[in-house]
Amino acid sequence: MQIQQLLPLIQVELKIGNTPKGNPLQDFARQSLEATISDKDNYDAEATRCQNCGLIVSSLLVSEGCPQCGGLDLTTEIQ
Repeated sequence: MQIQQLLPLIQVELKIGNTPKGNPLQDFARQSLEATISDKDNYDAEATRCQNCGLIVSSLLVSEGCPQCGGLDLTTEIQ
């Protein structure tokens, strides 16, 4: 899914300070969510979900793994 389709969920992650699996956000994950939300030019980019912690963030920000847990098991299949 594209970021624009998941934007409300990404905003909720940031607002409540937890991943969808309930893990408290680390500082780098919080910064990545803020970057995802503020980068309006890339709302058509794919969103990525970490299979480990559940963080949903822009696929443009996960080149070195999940910004929350460092996991490499990432998917763009988000339902």
